[in-house]
Amino acid sequence: MHIPLFLQRVDVRVETRTEDNVFVQMLLAVRYYRLPDPSESSSHTADGVPAQIAGAVSDAVEACMPTIQMDDIFEKKKEVTDLVKREVVPVMRSFGYEMLETSVIDIRMRGSRGRWHQTRATEP
Repeated sequence: MHIPLFLQRVDVRVETRTEDNVFVQMLLAVRYYRLPDPSESSSHTADGVPAQIAGAVSDAVEACMPTIQMDDIFEKKKEVTDLVKREVVPVMRSFGYEMLETSVIDIRMRGSRGRWHQTRATEP
């Protein structure tokens, strides 16, 4: 596989709620590049590519996080990035861009840690 020298990166910050009703902020890094000949591989063109990637990644993450418990988020980071690959990569490819890699680089709970412990303490 040929990887172009000019890779770009967009950081996507997503605030969403987990299954156990805890608000979290996730920071994802998406590395992408323009395909060599977009006229052959795309039927559309994209304006504001970083904003389009951010929006698509946010939508994918917000769709899956309500099914994940706070305690499981760190273990399921790969599932989140796999979902982004399945949902977002084909769309961006149709615009002439290839997403090379998506990584979850930070997860923070909104508010204090005490709230997380209170939420965990109420579970049976």
